[in-house]
Amino acid sequence: MSFFALDCFHMNTLGHRAFAISLWNNMITPVTMKSETWDPYSEVIDCPNEDFPYIFTDRTMERLAAVRQSQGKEGEFNAESDPSSQEQSKTTPVGGVSDRSLE
Repeated sequence: MSFFALDCFHMNTLGHRAFAISLWNNMITPVTMKSETWDPYSEVIDCPNEDFPYIFTDRTMERLAAVRQSQGKEGEFNAESDPSSQEQSKTTPVGGVSDRSLE
């Protein structure tokens, strides 16, 4: 399936959708955990978790490191091993209902 409009220059709706999903998922992924691969056909939108409900940047990672250090948690943030974020961010299929909206 093509991501380009008939002029073969601009993106069509599918292309914009794939780009938007990928950009959003990338913005809420911690800097140290970003993926180098892309699935343009992914229909899963990641949701921020309650512990870290913001977009991850180098600056927010520095602030997170300072908070973790003050709490006695050393080292890089790793959502999979961090006990304070055991409930990982949930995912929502595009157009679907989030698990959180049912809680």
